[in-house]
Amino acid sequence: MKNTIAIIALFFLAASCQEAEPEEQQVQEEETVETTVEKVAVSNDSIIECTGNISVAPESRVSIHSPIGGIVKSVRIMEGEQVKKGQQLAVLEHLSIIQLQEDYLAAKSQYEFEQKNYERKSKLYKQEVISDKEIDLAKQAFQSAQAHFEGLKTQLSFLGISLNQLAEGKIRRSIPIRSPISGSVVHVAAKNGQYAAQDTQLFGLMDDAHKHVELEVFAADANRVKEGQIIRLRTADDSETVYEATVFLIGKSIDPGSNSIRVHGELLTGKDVLITGTAVFAEILTD
Repeated sequence: MKNTIAIIALFFLAASCQEAEPEEQQVQEEETVETTVEKVAVSNDSIIECTGNISVAPESRVSIHSPIGGIVKSVRIMEGEQVKKGQQLAVLEHLSIIQLQEDYLAAKSQYEFEQKNYERKSKLYKQEVISDKEIDLAKQAFQSAQAHFEGLKTQLSFLGISLNQLAEGKIRRSIPIRSPISGSVVHVAAKNGQYAAQDTQLFGLMDDAHKHVELEVFAADANRVKEGQIIRLRTADDSETVYEATVFLIGKSIDPGSNSIRVHGELLTGKDVLITGTAVFAEILTD
């Protein structure tokens, strides 16, 4: 009888132990879940997620316009082509270019005449040979001729016409359109045989040697962004490849439309791969 009671007691003891194990296991699992969630929260606090694009500084973009009305001749470049500073892109030809040079030569002659006349009358005035009115008229004529001459001189220099060659009687019928920067051609509007009025856009150029990433960061995260922080970048077309940059400039004003600030990052990798204008997904590491 005693043996039977002992066996029954052992049976209930084993059953109670088996019921306790799941409770302990559940407690351990809950602790594990809480620990995992806490780690994720810390990870999110150390990263600012944002979007942006690959960009260049405003001074790296150039729009070339026609400096004078003329017929476009000899367009020598295509979109995507690399050009060097001073390289000829096209030629403009028109009778107005010839007329401007003729006007300059006439103005130069008139200026030299009025200059000598004013100098001569200045000497006579000092000798009290001529009146105040005569010297004033001579001075006025000289200053007017000088202003006209200098104005035409500036216009020709702006068009790239050599004044030394013009002084030798070499009048040109066309002017070259040259690149003011080294970079790539992003837009070609000029066409051979087309008449381009003054200020008509002919070409668009971009110097992408100093590409950087431009990001939009929500205003709520603005105070967490610091210069020197690492930026991880991915593109929509290639989410596997990660590029890196560092924060070098932080905007000081909030865009009311997007409620964000601009953050600029210097590319550490991908300069030769990432194309200007490419949209990117970014993570700024704040720790």
